[in-house]
This record gives sequence, structure tokens and C-alpha cells, in this order.
Amino acid sequence: MLKTNSKQVKEALKAHVLEHFTKDYGWDSDDTIANLKDQMKAFDYLPTAYAGGVEMAQGGTFLVYYGEQREFLETLLEQTEDESNKYSNDKVFKTYVHLIARTVAELVEA
Repeated sequence: MLKTNSKQVKEALKAHVLEHFTKDYGWDSDDTIANLKDQMKAFDYLPTAYAGGVEMAQGGTFLVYYGEQREFLETLLEQTEDESNKYSNDKVFKTYVHLIARTVAELVEA
């Protein structure tokens, strides 16, 4: 099982976030970072980019269903099904939201 702060996991999370800011998702530009930063303008009222990432993840910008989030984390962290099933849906959701928010903040602040 991989750690959430490993380079491999962080790179996969960046790809996952940025894939939601492509032309396939309705953006006009090919610049996924610029698209993400443009979306983050809607969250300027929040104190941090991390808080904006939380709002985006909880609001449905990324994966919405617990099953999708569990499957994503299972693959991302190279967990077995038994390892994945140790966690409640609430824990899966909170972990997914945190990882997405952390990644959004890292991308926006870079």
C-alpha cells in the first residue's frame, strides 16, 4: 500500500484533478492549470486554496459517489479490496476530499 504523500500518489492526484479541466469537461482552453485557476476564482471568498478545493470536491466537481471514490483510492494507493473495505464510506469521502483539496492547493499555488 502506498502512502498518500508519496511522489507517485501526488503525481497521480495531479493528473486526476487536471483531467477535470480539459476540453472534454467543457473548457475552451487546453491549459488545464489556467482552467483550474479560473474555476478557483469562484472561491475567492474562502481563506485558502485548500478550502476552495474542499468546496470543489464536496460540490461534485470530481468523483461524487462513495463507490467511485473508494475504487479510485484503492487503485491510487494500491490497496487490496480487504484493505479498502476496512474504511467506512465517511472515511473514504473525507480522505478523498482532503487529497483533492491538497492537490488543488498545490497546483494553484505553484
